[in-house]
Amino acid sequence: MPVELPPTYVYPDGGTPVTFGLDTGWSDEVAATPDYIRAIFAIQTAAEKMTLNGPAVWAAVSASNPITVMDEVCKGLSGQNLITVRTQLAMHCYAAFTMAQNPEAKGLGPYKMEAERNKTLATFYGQFLTVNSINWTDSFQAHSVDFYGTPMMPIVAIGYWLFGGGQDRNVHIGSLGLTMVATDFTPITDILNNAVNGAGTYQLQSAPFSYNTFNRAPLDLPAAGMIGRVSGNLTGVLTITADGGYSFSGSYTLIPDLYNADMSNRSWWQESLTTFLGSLGDAFGHTDHKINFLDSQSVEFTGNR
Repeated sequence: MPVELPPTYVYPDGGTPVTFGLDTGWSDEVAATPDYIRAIFAIQTAAEKMTLNGPAVWAAVSASNPITVMDEVCKGLSGQNLITVRTQLAMHCYAAFTMAQNPEAKGLGPYKMEAERNKTLATFYGQFLTVNSINWTDSFQAHSVDFYGTPMMPIVAIGYWLFGGGQDRNVHIGSLGLTMVATDFTPITDILNNAVNGAGTYQLQSAPFSYNTFNRAPLDLPAAGMIGRVSGNLTGVLTITADGGYSFSGSYTLIPDLYNADMSNRSWWQESLTTFLGSLGDAFGHTDHKINFLDSQSVEFTGNR
């Protein structure tokens, strides 16, 4: 007997969403058309047709609005059984892995899709959905890189949380697209705010800091939906001039973070969505997993004290 979510859904039923799953006979819609026409049609429509609540989900992706993406994805998953939820999340995890492993083949950036290109993400999905054979079981296996920077990144993290068995996950720090400024780094502000520190050069070596990705909302929201608050180490050179100006050149790394889908400290997240994620974990089981941040991110700042 399939495992079902509780009958009291988080999202009130405003009309049951159409289930565009793998068993809906979607491919039959174009079965009578020539192969080359069918391929073109399939690429353009596969993502929307094979995603629950597809039109709303992909409209949110095109608008680069990860809050709405998460909301609409979860509306589509609401009330679905284990097989359907697993299949849907496997698709997104497979896409993230494919993009992370082969960004140059898709004309993408090395670590993330720029916001102005999010409208093309559905086409990319269509390409791999119609050309590649997805192993729905292995989509949740750990890889050398498990994430790619798109508005779907928080969805991928949930997929690994539910079905990844607690395996460590890896993401390039560049995929997070964090928009940090000098005041986000306490090692820098501690020096600048201390009047005793006059003009000169100050070396920072693995100086610890913490950062709440929600502080920069909505710019950091794809990362915020996945990691929330993070800690790291800053290395570089801070130069203060006699007129009160300063410059910093260096880089930072991030300490591995534990993903547990805990949205309780994320004030912008809808209460209903927080409850829904909890119900997913309760209904289907889950295992928290560690996220490792690969490489370092260079930063340069200038300003006045």
